Amino acid sequence: IVEEIHSRFPQGVKIYEIQNIVEHELLEAKEYALAEEYITYRTQRDFERSKATDINFSIHKLLNKDQAVVNENANKDSDVFNTQRDLTAGIVGKSIGLQMLPKHVANAHQKG
Repeated sequence: IVEEIHSRFPQGVKIYEIQNIVEHELLEAKEYALAEEYITYRTQRDFERSKATDINFSIHKLLNKDQAVVNENANKDSDVFNTQRDLTAGIVGKSIGLQMLPKHVANAHQKG
């Protein structure tokens, strides 16, 4: 895979191009089950990244008390109005901020 990347992209490569090469090489090696898992993982990650910039989806998670959102800070009671206001502001700010960043920077931020 590394050789393929170097031969096809001597200047630079985009992440989706690497992912396509990985998929192709797995299929060429007849690793169909692994290729299917990789494609599923890739699709799931793409979907998760797109949801991170969707304000409505994030607010919906807050209103439904999604544990990942309401337990962001264990020292704050998520049922208190002020905490909900702070969480809402954080969600909106993060979503808009990710949309303002160049795509590669936003992706790097989401990956940690």
